[in-house]
This record gives sequence, structure tokens and C-alpha cells, in this order.
Amino acid sequence: MKKILLSLLKQYLFLMVFFLVLRTVFLLYLFRLLSQEGIRVGEALFSFLQALKLDTATAAYILVIPAFFLFLQGLFRAKWLNIVMKIYYFIVVFAWSLLTAIELGIYPEWKTKLTTAAFIHLKHVDEAYYSIPAWLFFLLLGIFIILTTGSYLLYLKVFFVKITDRARWLISPVIFILITLPSLFVVLRGGFDAIPISQSAAHYSHHMILNWATVNSGYHLAVNVLETNRYKKHSLYGFYDIEEARETVRQILHVEKDTTVSFLKTDRPNIVILLMESWTADLIESLGAEPGITPEFANLEKDGILFTRFYCSGNRSHEAFATMLGGHPALPYTTFTENLQKFKKMPSMIRILNDEGYHSSFFYGGQLDYGNMRAYALFNQFHHMIEEKTIPPHYPRGRLGVHDEYLYEVFHGKAGEFQEPFISMIFTLSSHSPYDHPMEPVIDWAGTENPFINSAYYSDKALGEFFREARKQPWYPNTLFVIMADHGHNSYRHWRYESYEYHHIPLFFYGEVLKDEWQGIQVHRIADNTSFTRTLLNQLGLPSDDFPWGSDLFNPYSPEFAYVVLNNGYMWKTPEGEVVYSMKWQHFYKKDFPEGTTEQQIEEFILQGKSYVQVLFQDFLDM
Repeated sequence: MKKILLSLLKQYLFLMVFFLVLRTVFLLYLFRLLSQEGIRVGEALFSFLQALKLDTATAAYILVIPAFFLFLQGLFRAKWLNIVMKIYYFIVVFAWSLLTAIELGIYPEWKTKLTTAAFIHLKHVDEAYYSIPAWLFFLLLGIFIILTTGSYLLYLKVFFVKITDRARWLISPVIFILITLPSLFVVLRGGFDAIPISQSAAHYSHHMILNWATVNSGYHLAVNVLETNRYKKHSLYGFYDIEEARETVRQILHVEKDTTVSFLKTDRPNIVILLMESWTADLIESLGAEPGITPEFANLEKDGILFTRFYCSGNRSHEAFATMLGGHPALPYTTFTENLQKFKKMPSMIRILNDEGYHSSFFYGGQLDYGNMRAYALFNQFHHMIEEKTIPPHYPRGRLGVHDEYLYEVFHGKAGEFQEPFISMIFTLSSHSPYDHPMEPVIDWAGTENPFINSAYYSDKALGEFFREARKQPWYPNTLFVIMADHGHNSYRHWRYESYEYHHIPLFFYGEVLKDEWQGIQVHRIADNTSFTRTLLNQLGLPSDDFPWGSDLFNPYSPEFAYVVLNNGYMWKTPEGEVVYSMKWQHFYKKDFPEGTTEQQIEEFILQGKSYVQVLFQDFLDM
């Protein structure tokens, strides 16, 4: 039993040393790029510490099979398993060394680690060989051979434990496997946190080269393969000839007159975006909800602009994050934030505002690892980022992080330090399960949704306190506030997931910077959150052509539509009707058109929705 445990421990230590060596080679080889970006040695060395958690999770995945080998060696005198173990680790060393050598070759050009997209270029080795100088090819080949040979010899000489006898007590290997496998599962998911580990755990810098150095190459490639397999079904979206589909989309997005109606008194207000977790329209009385859930929001409505037919294009927080800041609709099968090599090609509203002299900040009471949001936030280059681990420990927390009222306190404590104009994004979490907010229940009529509805009541109460405190601040009179939900949620009405009611959310503009005639207004045009970026930039008089997928919500000539992605389908809504389509079943859940709509008009409507999602996804694949 002692040898089995010793073997497992030494295998883990070998993997951590091996990953450290590979990371060292990566940084040393790319030292010139580090110097060009002015990266200090200390910041680069921090990548080794930042990588520990993801490296440990990767090691746990690798150790699952050896754990079974050790279990069998404890039951039987299976000397041949020693040879199997050596072969297994040779494969591991070979694979990771090869990955590293390839990445050293591609990173200076592609600024990314290996992905499945690169396999297209590596299918023909001769083309890959001729695309780089011969000396570089042989240098990388030499590095690969040295890494493989040296690392494998290190394993054999220092870390390999030869086991020749079975355990004295046969119950020992059984206990070993019963303890080891659950332990490895905990480690590979990143611990007991509510949110499993992701590549965001390794991201810490605005210098992407350091983030890439920190990400474990094997882990990154495995995630990329899984993500790619998820959207290999893209052929399902090949409804039409792609050029015909593009022409249809051009017609959908065509703007007859490029203008906008300004609702602001100034063209450079401060901007505070409150992204409210799961704030479905069924929480807002004026949007059809039961009264009394969000009374503080109701008071704000009297002086703001509320969009009553607004929808979320995605179903997860990280999808809303990318849609709001990148102006891109949510995707089928995958998300932008989970595709590092894709989102770096997206435009960024925050970067544009940074260039215009805005100070940008992001506040979140939880962990940004979820959905790879940290990596995406760093890409957007927020000047100031606050999350749970950077919030002082005396602020009360729930299982997911800091409660809304205390997150608002943190914001107010920092906002006075920001140079104006500033843009701050505050992402709440108290209305997310497990709903452990610090307030006794107030509402008891919502049945199984009582916990959610009470969490929304608490979140609304904290929102009211936020504004009472904000009004005392010197920056308040020149500030535009935006309140929007990240996505919908099941409610006491129990809407079907494949319905627009489920994905109905509020969009609300508020503040003393609103012109008097726009205060207390409801706007009934159909839209989704893709349009937010274009709308805001146009209000500021800034170019928005890099965000073609949305509409300017204050341009009376802009198209009016809402697109929502489903797990296996999409929804399409305009003033002419709406459809809900299942890709999996090739079936329309819903076709709703005004009386008198002809079959030809219905077919043209369906053509629009299918073309939109086809071009949207094809553009993503082509990035």
C-alpha cells in the first residue's frame, strides 16, 4: 500500500515539474516578444504561480488511468503493468513536448496556442515544413527531442516506482481506489467551488502572451477539441447557399437612413451598467409581472426609458457579457468567451471608450472563471477589475460570492477615485442560486420559485440603496445608468424555455443626463441585447460600424428584430411574426403570424431567420 501511494505522489510531482519545464521553455524561447511588450521579469515569473491550479487539474486528469493501474498492481502480481506505466508516461511526455514545440513555432505568427484550426495547416507536413526556414524546423525538432528524451529519463530515474508485489491486505487497494478516484475528481474540477475550473483560472495579465504561457497546453487543446466537436454539427445550419444567405442578412440589417434620436443632454456622460443576474421580465410589474417584487425599480421607471419588448440573445451570463461588450449575438453550440482564439478578433466597446479617454472598470462579487469571463474581461482591457478575491474579506459573502448590497458599497468606495468620464460595469449575483442572500423571505406566493423571487426582491432592495447612495456623489448628475438582465430565468409563470416570454428581459436607461422629454418613457420596439453596443456608441457620437449585427434602438429607420439562440435551435421575432425552431428535431415549436399572412410571406420570414443564424455561425467559424 505504501508503494502504491508513493507511486501516485511521485507521478503527480513529476507532472508538475514537467509542466514547469515546458512553461520555462515557452517563456525563454519567446523572450524577445516579452521584451517588446515591456514585460518585467517578476510579472513573467508570476505565471508559474498562477498556473498551479490549472496544472494540478490537468495532472488529475492524467492520473486517473495510472490510479487504475496501481489498483490492479495492489491486487495482483502484475509486473507487466510496470511496463504499461512506462509506456503511458512516454505517451504523455511525447504529446506535451510535441505540443510545446509546435506552439513555439506558431505563437510568434498566430499569437495563440495550438487549436483544432491549426490541424488544417498540419495535415500536410511538407507544407508546414516549407512554410518555415529549415533552421527553425530543425531547431524546433531539436527542442522536441531534448524535451521528450530529458523529461522521460527524469521520470524513469527519479519518479518511477517499480511495484513487483501485490498488497499484503487485499482490502488496501480497494480502499485506495475508493478514496483516490473521488479525490482526483475534486481536484480535476478545481476543488469544491460552485463553479468548476476553466482556462480563466490561469489568466491574470493584460499581456496575452503571459496568459497563454500560464494555460496548460494539453488542457487548452482538449477544451478546444471538445468545443469544436460541439459545433461540428454546423452543417445543420447550411440551409441555403452561403452567398444567398449573406444577401438576405444584408437586407435584414440594411438601414435606410443613418441617423439617431439623442436622448442625452451631454455626449460624454459617465456610464454605469448594472448587469442584473437573471432579472427576467417576470420580476418587473410594468412588463407583466406580479406587483411588489421589484418596487425600487418601479420607482426608477418614472424618470427613465424602459424597453418593453427586449430579449436576451443568449442563455448564460458569459454570453451576455460578450454580446453587450462585443456587439455579437450569442452562438449555437459554443460561446465567444470559451474560444480564446476567436474573441481576440472581435471589436470591443470598452477599448473604443478607453481610446476616447474613458476610465473603465468592472465589478463582480463572484469568480470570473465562470465561462472564461476573466480572459474576456482582460481582452477588453478594463483599467480596473474587481472580483471576489480582490474584495476585502470583511464584506459578507454567500456561496457564490459577495452579496449585491456589499458589492455596491465596494463600487461607491472606488468610484470617487475614477477620472471622469468613466464607464463601470457592475455584475450582480444575489439573484443566482443558491439564493443565500442576507434577508428573510418576504414573498411566499411563488411556490417552487419562492427562493428566486425573494432573491430578486433582495436584489431590488439593494438596487434602491445603491441609487440613494449614488445621488450623494459628485459624479451622479453627469452619469447615465443602464440596467439590463444578463438572461432570462424560470419564474412563477413557468414559461416554456422555447418561448420569447422566457427570454424577455428589461433594458432601462436612467439618470439626470436624460433629456426631460425622455423621462418616464416606454419604448415598444422589438430588440435583443446585441443592439445595446451600437445604440450606446451612437448616443455618444462614436463610430459603430464595427458592430453590424445590432440595430440603433433610437434610429427610427433601423431594422426591428430579436434573435435568441436555444440549446438546439433559435428564435426569430419581428413585427411581422415570430418562429421558434428546433435544429435537433427539424421542427418549428411555434409559428405565430398575424391573420391574413400568406404562405409566401411566412416562407420569406423563415428565410430571414435561417439566413441570420447561418451567416452568424459561418462568420464565427471563419474567424
